[in-house]
Amino acid sequence: TGGDWWGNGGREVHLVDTTSGKKVRVLPNSGDRAVFSPNGKRIATANYRPNSSSRQSVMVWNVDTGEKLRTLENQWRTLGMAFSPDGRLLAF
Repeated sequence: TGGDWWGNGGREVHLVDTTSGKKVRVLPNSGDRAVFSPNGKRIATANYRPNSSSRQSVMVWNVDTGEKLRTLENQWRTLGMAFSPDGRLLAF
């Protein structure tokens, strides 16, 4: 992921196969923070900001397809996230 320590200006999240080292998928305009759901089927990303005057977003994606499932707009500097054990809730 890109961005900085303060949760500003992330651009994209890269999913990489840890066995082969090959890039599996890039989640464009997704931010600089990421966390997988407990079952590994979804990933939440945070801090994408299209321009310096806009607020940031937290997004939930389908890992297999790269489809964006949800966008929670008007967030600010998300530094950490966690899914609940059942994957139904996301704290940030």
